[in-house]
Amino acid sequence: MKKLLALVFLATLTAIPAMAQYSIQGKVVDKGGTPIAFTTIQLLQTSKAVSSNEAGQFSINNVSQGFYALKVSFVGFKSITQQLTVANENVDLGTIVLSEAITNLDQMVVTASRLEQTIADVSIPIQVIDQKQIERSSNIRLNEILMEQTGLMINSDHGAGIQIQGLNSEYILILVDGEPLIGRTAGTLDLTRITVNNIDRIEVVKGPSSSLYGSEAMGGVINIITKNPRNGLGTSLSGRQRRFNTTDLNATLEYANDKVQVSTFFNRLSSGGYDLNDNTLSQTVASYTASTAQAKLKYKLTDNLDLSISGRYYNEPQEDQTTVTISNGSASSDVVHDYNAQQTDWNILPKLEWRIGENSLVTLRQYISNYRTETRITRASDNNLYSLDIFEQKFSRTEGQGDLFINENSTITFGAGYIWEGVNSTRYVDSSFTSAYAFAQYLWEPTAKLDITTGLRYDDHVAYGNNLSPKLAVGYKLNEKLKVRASIGGGFKAPDFRQLLLDFSNPTVGYSVMGTSVVQDGIERLISAGETFRTDPQENPNAINNARANAAVAAEGLSAERSLSINLGANYQLTEKILIQGNLFRNYISNLIDTWAVAQKDNGQFVFSYRNVEDIVTQGAEVEATVQLNSNLNISAGYQYLDTYDQNVIDQIKEGTLAYRPLGEIVSRRVTRADYGGLFGRSRHSGNFKVTYTYSPLGLTIYFRSIYRGRWGFADRDGNQVLVGDYEYAEGYFQHNLSIQKAFGKHWTADLGANNLFNTTNEFEPTLAGTMWFAGLKFNLHKD
Repeated sequence: MKKLLALVFLATLTAIPAMAQYSIQGKVVDKGGTPIAFTTIQLLQTSKAVSSNEAGQFSINNVSQGFYALKVSFVGFKSITQQLTVANENVDLGTIVLSEAITNLDQMVVTASRLEQTIADVSIPIQVIDQKQIERSSNIRLNEILMEQTGLMINSDHGAGIQIQGLNSEYILILVDGEPLIGRTAGTLDLTRITVNNIDRIEVVKGPSSSLYGSEAMGGVINIITKNPRNGLGTSLSGRQRRFNTTDLNATLEYANDKVQVSTFFNRLSSGGYDLNDNTLSQTVASYTASTAQAKLKYKLTDNLDLSISGRYYNEPQEDQTTVTISNGSASSDVVHDYNAQQTDWNILPKLEWRIGENSLVTLRQYISNYRTETRITRASDNNLYSLDIFEQKFSRTEGQGDLFINENSTITFGAGYIWEGVNSTRYVDSSFTSAYAFAQYLWEPTAKLDITTGLRYDDHVAYGNNLSPKLAVGYKLNEKLKVRASIGGGFKAPDFRQLLLDFSNPTVGYSVMGTSVVQDGIERLISAGETFRTDPQENPNAINNARANAAVAAEGLSAERSLSINLGANYQLTEKILIQGNLFRNYISNLIDTWAVAQKDNGQFVFSYRNVEDIVTQGAEVEATVQLNSNLNISAGYQYLDTYDQNVIDQIKEGTLAYRPLGEIVSRRVTRADYGGLFGRSRHSGNFKVTYTYSPLGLTIYFRSIYRGRWGFADRDGNQVLVGDYEYAEGYFQHNLSIQKAFGKHWTADLGANNLFNTTNEFEPTLAGTMWFAGLKFNLHKD
């Protein structure tokens, strides 16, 4: 009876609005007793959330009487949730102790489903690089932090691009705060454009995500989520100096209260560049100055309606000198030319979020982006123009999304959008495309152990018709230690502007590349200019007809590339301090778009276009283990095995029709399955090893990383278009990075160290510039 009366009393307190308001306060520390600043404290049944101050203290004010669940979380620590009752007095929780986590399975992510979920609840392969890891590494560009992660490979091809599960950069969608970055060169989006100094976390979804994000997400998604302002007024300034006269400067100013959030960020990176080849005048990386500015504003119009506006601007000029071979009759000479290039990239995103009741959310977005490059080469002696290349891409997307929270076990997400994309270029025929799309997703947890995600997206492209991209993911928790997951999904990638509209002839070397929409006109233009094509070193009277026939085949058009991907994975908590995660994957790609030499010029150079080829497979396994030896020392290791092949090559090997002639030999050999190395640019073996040591009493952190990349096919040197001989491989390498950070008081942090400690270089990897030492200082001030 007493229990019943108590329940009735407490229920009355929660059901009847109380006139009195109370506060909940406490202090957050780690196991060593050191206060943890900027911890997030949420009152889950309400919209109230605060951050702890630099002394670890917090206070949630204006709390009515009732039952509550309080969640305390901070990156790198295990979150805790405790029940409490507010009756007729303020609540003092005293000291709350957080334990350092060996993993981030309770980290909230949004990229996998467009909804907030913990990693533990996501059943597709996802990886999160949190703010603590980014700051400990002392890296300054996105490619540097990604190359240290298991299963992520940096490929230097028209910039530093990313590779996931054997799929190159052109199949990976790069987002900033959920919106796509544009401006790719030959399919590669150069990751050195992106500073990491204002990043809260990086979410990496592995495998096709076309069911939510469309064409470019056929191989995966990388979402760079920037920092939001904390309550109160804050500012930070930092600077870091590196080898090669590289200077990285950052400034942040932010303010937030219950009504408004505003933040501004600025980064300036300048470098003198470096040269890894003494035999050329031009540098491997030219000198440059890159500036990034970002601003975010969020305003609460009403209790249920939020308006936010964000924008980003990037500008990078480059300067260098190069030699151009000028022919003068039978003689030729190398003439020095000045190289000047500039790229700019800006975007703006207004967004409206409307909460309708307690169970639904409507989000409206309008995203506009513009990317432009201009490359000018002039003769150094008289400044006469030798070549000018201008490329400008414009992108606009209007989208609406609805989230319906049916109950705590079921959520439906649906949306639709419209995309306009245009290009203006000296290399392209000016053009524009439009497409419309709609998507739906259902998250369902029928039991506490089972979660199921289904999704479907429909795309209707003005040039390529329609496409359906499905997804199914299932996760099952066998026990408290082991969860298994499986997913299957379809992806697609429509041909891009380059493959359709590119019309470019290299002024120095002499080759030409023409998109399928312009190749017939381009061939006729070259014929009118007196070009008599040949298809082999001997004169061929039918060469012009062959060139026209090949161009006609190319002009028939391209089909969208399609993929089917299967992932099987598991998380196994071996002990409280040891976590093992693994994943098996297989990606099957049809209609792969590849370059094709449709004709050969009299000068020996080719005219290239594009065509669909047969089936490609990438498959493999990755495993990662994390061990927390004690409260100060954490060790992790990761490894990926990757196997790739072209099914058409496998068929030729089985039929015995494929041969190669090793360099320096005069006798050809048949290619065997053991000879075949798969697709170019892929390493069969890769891995990493990381050690983190922290000593809170001194504010000291030491972070060591060792990265291994196995050999990879670099070039077809024997002319059979297949990776076979050892002479076609680039050597593998190890890279070792070390950073040391020391906090001085509450506001200052110094760091020093070096990337590539043992001065590794590789002629086929220009980002390996030898040892890159650095030293930096950061000032941070925040008033809650």
